Amino acid sequence: MAKKPTYEELEQKVRELERNSSRDGQSKNKSEMESVFKETINASVDAMVIADEDAKVLLWNPSAERIFGYKGREMIGRHFLDLVIPEENRERVAKMFAKAVRTGTLSYYGKLIPTEGLRKDGSRFPLEHTVSMFKTNGKLRFVAILRDVTAQERTTAELTQLIDTANAPIFGVDVDGKINEWNQMVARITGYNKDEVEGKNLVKEYITDEYKTSVREVLDKALKGEETDNYEVPLFTKDGKRLMVLLNATTRRDADGNIVGVVGVGQDITELSEHRENLEGLVETRTGELNAALKDTEQARDKIDGILKSVADGLIVTDSYNRVILMNRPAEDLLGVHLSEVIDRPIDFAIKEKRLRDRVKETLDKKTTGDQFDFEQPGDDPEHPRVMRARTSVIHDYEDKEIGIVTILQDVTYEREVDRMKTDFLSIAAHELRTPMTSVLGYSELLLIKDNLSAENKNEFIKYIHEESVAVTKLINDLLDISRIESGTEPPLNKEWYIVGDLIRKIAPYFVESSPKHRFEIILPKEQHKLLADKDKMAQVIKNIIDNAVKYSPDGGVIRITGKLTGDNYRVSIQDQGIGMTSEETEKIFDRFFRTATSLTSGIRGLGLGMSITKHIVELHKGMISAESEPGKGTTVSFTIPVSSDEAVTYQI
Repeated sequence: MAKKPTYEELEQKVRELERNSSRDGQSKNKSEMESVFKETINASVDAMVIADEDAKVLLWNPSAERIFGYKGREMIGRHFLDLVIPEENRERVAKMFAKAVRTGTLSYYGKLIPTEGLRKDGSRFPLEHTVSMFKTNGKLRFVAILRDVTAQERTTAELTQLIDTANAPIFGVDVDGKINEWNQMVARITGYNKDEVEGKNLVKEYITDEYKTSVREVLDKALKGEETDNYEVPLFTKDGKRLMVLLNATTRRDADGNIVGVVGVGQDITELSEHRENLEGLVETRTGELNAALKDTEQARDKIDGILKSVADGLIVTDSYNRVILMNRPAEDLLGVHLSEVIDRPIDFAIKEKRLRDRVKETLDKKTTGDQFDFEQPGDDPEHPRVMRARTSVIHDYEDKEIGIVTILQDVTYEREVDRMKTDFLSIAAHELRTPMTSVLGYSELLLIKDNLSAENKNEFIKYIHEESVAVTKLINDLLDISRIESGTEPPLNKEWYIVGDLIRKIAPYFVESSPKHRFEIILPKEQHKLLADKDKMAQVIKNIIDNAVKYSPDGGVIRITGKLTGDNYRVSIQDQGIGMTSEETEKIFDRFFRTATSLTSGIRGLGLGMSITKHIVELHKGMISAESEPGKGTTVSFTIPVSSDEAVTYQI
């Protein structure tokens, strides 16, 4: 399991992005930027959000999806503050944001800010965040790193309650020696409530002069992170009585390992002080034993924690009686239980589903290493459950006796889905290639053996052979393109300057000739604009989208091709009046091998690769592509490439 990066590490990477963004456009620097950027996103378990100067989201990483509940496609281009900041805080945050845009500086740059977040389901949660900003291509960008601290706050509250109710006097001081912790026991034995002592200096206010130096030395030693010995110190109660307390000082650190103070745990030895000589040996021995036991316990806990945290799969350890001994977080999430609820109880209590429970018990009863089985668990999509694989391994002690079983739970949903996709793809590819080739062979055979064919029939057969050959060639080209994309061996972009309107007007006539049922309408800016792009690949993008528009509007109708300037981007939209798609199908249109239910039942050809390749080409040009559709009303596919424009003029062809 990857180590969670600190805010300082993430901040350092963000600053590196800022420095790189101001350098020249050499490919090496660009590659380094992208590498750092990708590494930051992949390493971060915190939400990372990049927004423009209007607070519209440009990047929304997987941790942001998990924390806030919004998918990336829901957030890109939307106003960040209105969605994830509680309403009562929005005006304040918006003012801070506007000031940063106006002045080009952040008043709290690099600081860790506690605040409150808002999830998609409306629930609120505490979070910490830090914000940086940088400029790229002259544009202001904001990078926000956000961390859900719900668990930390809960743990802090539980720890505070534990300390407050402990059956021992416990106090804490900050790095300046001021009291910030004072539990009920120390309040009871001294008579001072926490409100009376909080913020006051422990040594100056409550330690007698003869002990001030020695107590201060102990605190200073603990503040340096060094170990300290138990020591006796007199405390005076509110009514003037003298107490002798045996204290142990421990360094207190924050989540990032920084020293923030000292915690003192005491024992009231007032009554025992009269028998000091007789008890010194016993106290010393007992203290050593306690420290050794604590150290052994911490070492054992660290080892167990290290093992559990390093295993990304679900892990369950059971003893020889099938009772649960250990369970890591992935296993808890998978089974929907907490270790504290089932520890030392039979495995039956950890697994609610009877069939799975019986299967696990049957496997564990075999007491063999390497036994495995697959089972299904509900997933995000009810129609596609997660497929899990359980694998067992026997634990032996130093005498080689069997003392338990380790069960690893692995999510093999992706592997199963890949196998299914391979099978479906091979079936579709074989069908799509066999159909045109059968026609080509049939018509070519007729041309060879029939001598009495009329010129009209020959032309018809040749035309059909040509059309089917074109279809086969497109299928093969799609397969080659996707293969090159997968292997990373595709050639680099061959960019050149060209007029985008001329490219569109050059492509459209081909479809006018081959699709007489459709009426093509081109709407382009009056002013001509040039793009710096790979002309052939952009032509492939436009052809793929128009080809889809033609195929999925079999009854004809208008196919409208629109080009216009939107900000710093040139936007091309291709709209048809065809059969359209459901919202679920629209979301998957750019997935590899995806075909709509209508295409599968109506005989529309294709491998489901064209739109995936199209998306890849657009993104190589730093552009974006999207689709809007409604069943029975048609589909609009739009993509943007960086440039500029003016008024529009309509062309009828």
